[in-house]
Amino acid sequence: KNLGAEHPKTIDAMKNLADTYNILNRHEDALSLQQQIEQALKKNLGAEHPKTIDAMKNLADTYNILNRHEDALSLQQQIEQALKKNLGAEHPKTIDAMKNLAITLNKLQRYDESLDVQKQIFSLQQQNIDAENSTATETINNTADVKKIAKV
Repeated sequence: KNLGAEHPKTIDAMKNLADTYNILNRHEDALSLQQQIEQALKKNLGAEHPKTIDAMKNLADTYNILNRHEDALSLQQQIEQALKKNLGAEHPKTIDAMKNLAITLNKLQRYDESLDVQKQIFSLQQQNIDAENSTATETINNTADVKKIAKV
């Protein structure tokens, strides 16, 4: 039975083939498949669906390999905005997307913009560390309180 070009199993097979093409340094072949995958997922799942965002990231990575940094940047900006909207700015996936964006801005010699993004990343990571440390400290204090009460 023919599943069709936009069937999830077909898209998975296309992704696997694109990955193999990239491993074999056949980046133009990978690019063609990744563009088809991105369009099919946007149509079927929407631009902000996690699978679509993953496909966009893969496509942006291939654009960067091919020195098509402007194309990569456009996708990375879309990815960053979708992740900020859906997961929040402080989420690790969003921060990773911002790192990729900063790297591409560097490749385009847009150093001031890259620096601004990197400062945002630093601030978000610092907030995450502070929150984790606060939670860890709270847990330690709670454990100590329980030990006092239980006289362990």
